[in-house]
Amino acid sequence: MTFPSEPVHDGFAFQARIFWLKAASLLNLNSHIVRVGFEDGPSGFDDIWVEYDARSGVQDQFGQRIDIERFQCKWHVNLGFFTHEQLTDPGYIGAQRSLLQRARDALEADRIDGRHSIVNLTTNHRIDESDPLFKRSLIRTTRHTLHLDRLFDGSTDGSLTGQVRKCWRDHLGMDDEQLGG
Repeated sequence: MTFPSEPVHDGFAFQARIFWLKAASLLNLNSHIVRVGFEDGPSGFDDIWVEYDARSGVQDQFGQRIDIERFQCKWHVNLGFFTHEQLTDPGYIGAQRSLLQRARDALEADRIDGRHSIVNLTTNHRIDESDPLFKRSLIRTTRHTLHLDRLFDGSTDGSLTGQVRKCWRDHLGMDDEQLGG
């Protein structure tokens, strides 16, 4: 029998493990990490944050220097999968706003503060193999970032890739240019 507090405890333990993996990098003089924190920052991507040395040149997939990396840790009691559509569903994470809305808001808050940030979903769920994110290889396997060049490949909204774009664009109330960058 699972006690009600066990999933919460497991979620905190999962988040703590991710925190310590990042915090241990502070011991490496070549890591470019200057600070690591938790439970602080824009709501929704505040579980863990990593601040990089401004002189380090740690870059995102576009070659732009990253000031801060934000993590949202989601532990699920049962192993499972997620789809691109679940990223638009607040119910998937038991919240008022979806993961995509939270990501957009965190990125915008950092932009307003003059920081370039990236956001990460860290979860024990995997991408469903039947989902376009998986089938169209829209996630880079090395850095686990979106292949924006593939997401914005010029395909129509009726294509597999276009379905992802349209779903996210409609959910966030954005056009392709705003969604891409």
